[in-house]
Amino acid sequence: MMTKKKNIQTICFWVVSIGLVLVILFLAGLTVHSHDGVYDKDRDHYYCEMSKELTDRTRAFLIDKGFKNCGVAVTRQVEEDGHACFTITVHHDLMNYLNDDERAALLEEMQALSFEDNYCSFRYVFLNNEA
Repeated sequence: MMTKKKNIQTICFWVVSIGLVLVILFLAGLTVHSHDGVYDKDRDHYYCEMSKELTDRTRAFLIDKGFKNCGVAVTRQVEEDGHACFTITVHHDLMNYLNDDERAALLEEMQALSFEDNYCSFRYVFLNNEA
């Protein structure tokens, strides 16, 4: 009777062990699959370099327009399909005194600073710091 109980315990041990190994392998496979294609080192490097160039280009443009010491922040959001949306936020105290037409004209001129890329979109905005 003792050997039958021992055999059942051994079988249960191996069934549970194999089951745990299969669950671990399944979860590991899901983790690897969920990261496939999400991070592309080359694309990230390209977008980083373009962000820096866009910041410098926008800052130089604004300095030429008389907005010295302006704030320029470029943020990007990359979708799963690789499409990137860049938001360029600009700030200068004097921009708060522009009327709506002047602000719209300045935004339109800045839009021309965007680089050509079919997988990128650009949005220029003012940081309103009105008291």
